[in-house]
Amino acid sequence: MPYWPAPNLPGQTNNYLADVNSHVPWDSFVTKIDERLSAKDSIAIRYQHRGDHIELPFDASTLGEFGSVTNSTTQVIGFSYTRIFTPMLINEFRAGLYRIASRELPMDAGTDYAAKWGISGVSSNVPMLLGSPEIDVVGMAVIGDNYQRPWIQTANDYSYSDTLTLVRGAHQVKFGGSLAAVKTHPGNAERRGDGGRAGETERGGDPAHT
Repeated sequence: MPYWPAPNLPGQTNNYLADVNSHVPWDSFVTKIDERLSAKDSIAIRYQHRGDHIELPFDASTLGEFGSVTNSTTQVIGFSYTRIFTPMLINEFRAGLYRIASRELPMDAGTDYAAKWGISGVSSNVPMLLGSPEIDVVGMAVIGDNYQRPWIQTANDYSYSDTLTLVRGAHQVKFGGSLAAVKTHPGNAERRGDGGRAGETERGGDPAHT
């Protein structure tokens, strides 16, 4: 098969060096709004967005031929409300959301290599699950996609807090509390034995490609 390149280093083992480019572009921006609603009430809103595109050419194989791409979006939303009851009594409420949504897909997602190679029982009717099955040949480098791909996950981290500040002469007293909650939606879309990609193991081969 053409997926095992010829050795480019001397020796019978560890005789191949892969040099592959990897691109990791990202963009980010922040928006903040401060508003005084009245002499005693004010709010602040902050929103931050970041998008990442990460290429991992060695995610599955040391050959650098069966990598993956991770696209993630991170969002941070913050809100605060301040109420001045009196110059000596002030209350501040804060709420926030930290959200990250990640999709990790093989670079060859959508191509049914199993069908091309004549391997039965591991194809899928879901395009996202199509790719290269993992093939292990003793004495040679592994080829194929990482069996844990695709991986789709969303995590939401919520936080709330409230603080009441009371000033009495030279003393300042604060009362308050906070609440935090994390909600995760994991989504490993890999289906072994159920129409998804699986691994193949063969014995034999040229140990010079290890």
